[in-house]
Amino acid sequence: MIVNDSNQRRRVVLVLFCVCFVLEAALGPNIAVAGGRIDFMLIFAGCVALSFGGTYGVLCSFGAGLLFDLMTSGPVGAMAFLLTLSSFFLGAEDRDRLADDMAGACRLFFVSAAAVELAYQLCLALTSQQGSFVDVVFLRWLPSTLLDCVVFLPFVFLLSRTGSSGPQLGKKKSGRTRKGSYRIKGL
Repeated sequence: MIVNDSNQRRRVVLVLFCVCFVLEAALGPNIAVAGGRIDFMLIFAGCVALSFGGTYGVLCSFGAGLLFDLMTSGPVGAMAFLLTLSSFFLGAEDRDRLADDMAGACRLFFVSAAAVELAYQLCLALTSQQGSFVDVVFLRWLPSTLLDCVVFLPFVFLLSRTGSSGPQLGKKKSGRTRKGSYRIKGL
């Protein structure tokens, strides 16, 4: 019998959101390394998109981006749009990429985080909230992207250990096949 615990997904996302929200509100504005700041809502959106994907990941990312926009002095809706777009591409296959290939999922997030941070910093520059191009690229975008990528790693490691999907038919929780069951490719 296959049991699908849909509440497990909600619990994981709710706990992850609460942790990222508290860190974004408490530590986000106060920790700056070389002018770059950690975007915990981007990390939340990336984790949800890579773990669950699909419509669920896109909606969670939109909410996180809107909350980020309301907590900062940037243009409202910019980060919501960027996180929604990023989450759409990260979660396009609607599967748990963290369980399948964690290194590949991390590479996808790193590229996505770099694109989102660059677009957001350019958006801030267009609204006259940033200085020159050198200030945008070298003093804001590059440090912010590096901080996001470094802080993403503990989150993704812990999230991959929570087991966002339960054991599959014929497998124990350890991933081994039960005695007497057969592996049939394609099923």
